[in-house]
Amino acid sequence: MENEYEIITHNKLKHIHIFFNQIIYRTYHLHNDFELFCVLEGTGKLSTKNYSQDLKKGSLLLLNSNEAHKIDTGSDNVTALILQFSNHFLYDYYPNIRNTVFRQTDIMHALPSAEQKILWGYIQQITEAYIREEDCFELKCVCGLAELLLLLLKFIPYDILNENEYAQHKKRSERMNRVISYLEANYQMPVRLQDVADLEQISPTHFSHFFSEAFGITFQEYLNKIRFEHATRLLGNSTLSLSDVAASSGFSELKYMTKMFEKTLSCKPADFRNRIFAVSDNENVCKTSDEIIEYRYTKEESIRLLNMIKDLY
Repeated sequence: MENEYEIITHNKLKHIHIFFNQIIYRTYHLHNDFELFCVLEGTGKLSTKNYSQDLKKGSLLLLNSNEAHKIDTGSDNVTALILQFSNHFLYDYYPNIRNTVFRQTDIMHALPSAEQKILWGYIQQITEAYIREEDCFELKCVCGLAELLLLLLKFIPYDILNENEYAQHKKRSERMNRVISYLEANYQMPVRLQDVADLEQISPTHFSHFFSEAFGITFQEYLNKIRFEHATRLLGNSTLSLSDVAASSGFSELKYMTKMFEKTLSCKPADFRNRIFAVSDNENVCKTSDEIIEYRYTKEESIRLLNMIKDLY
């Protein structure tokens, strides 16, 4: 990704975006949509600034608009259905959607068992219509998502921000976006907290507090995670030495990159490179580093995964 403020495009259907992903690691990122993160298989952990949830088959998490989150599975991976919808979905009929902030991430614990099955049924209906694109799929998606949203509003605790609170929330999100974009553009060079604080025209102390409060980690930890994720991509270039990869990713020394790999993926950079170039028994081509860290399924593959949703309810 070019930057960790994810720009979600609704090319197929306005306000709605659905896809299947296989993820080993995804650093902290945010986007303007609500997101339902539905685990079909695998284990891992999803973290926000003040919440961490172990992931397993059947986990269903609800993320608010502009809520920074990361996914980490160690050496495992997670296959997930990701359903994203704009905070302006049906705004003409329910304007409060723009100002809604849900207070619970793990929504399964807030739903009675009967409503859990109903919710999974809506997810199945919306996803199947969206992926298959048969006649009138647009109406099926909008209808199903409206019913799903109504169910969430009935059972999941939430707040409606007033206009002043919404303005502050928007201002905070815009600052997060600027900071993330700056770090993505400059991670290869030495970047100091002071530099970014100066750009935001606030004191380093104020900025450090803002960053930790927004992301739940320190500025330096976040910067190292960006460098790590870019290093995973560069390891797919066999002409680069490990030291070259470290330097090109912004690490001052190879040993610091190695520590990040051992901490995040429980392997050394050389081991990860070997995984990239290992040829599958059933394939004549190797996966790219991007596909190992995060792989988005094609339409044909997604159709085959639809039955996995039914297995969850």
